[in-house]
Amino acid sequence: MNATYTVTLDDYKASIRLHRSLKLSRRLSFAFWYFVVPVLAIGGALSFIFLEVNQLTRLAPFLFGTEAALVWLSLFLPIMRFINIRRSFKRVFQPKGQAIPIEIEVTEEFVRSVIQGVNEGKFFWNENMALKQDDKITLIFVAKKRFIPIPTNVLSSSQQQELQGIFESKKASK
Repeated sequence: MNATYTVTLDDYKASIRLHRSLKLSRRLSFAFWYFVVPVLAIGGALSFIFLEVNQLTRLAPFLFGTEAALVWLSLFLPIMRFINIRRSFKRVFQPKGQAIPIEIEVTEEFVRSVIQGVNEGKFFWNENMALKQDDKITLIFVAKKRFIPIPTNVLSSSQQQELQGIFESKKASK
């Protein structure tokens, strides 16, 4: 199977989302840092109001350090995530400010991915290779935490079936 395509920022975000959803620990970590910590920060801010109203301000200094850290994390993590996603996308898929076509070749012997002028990889079949897909993105895992993203809409139904067939035959032969 051969395909040539470009990856957009939305495709890259979809691949990160799919990768995160594959493992429970990644989902829980994301939920903790991006939902629980901000809720705790808001709860801490409300506790300062409660302490002031009930004249329990002697407890406020004990809570201030924790509250400051929670507020800082609640602001810092989403901002850095936003910056890092764009930075890594531009570094790999748009190094000169323009979208670079990616060529992928999947055969019975290997998976080959070429990003012109950036990277070329040839990965022979091993036990860590896997195929995961949803309606937006298809990920070919060439190692435990390394994958090649392919927008699902660039693959025809026959290419998708061929890709799944190759992966199923390789899993059955192991």
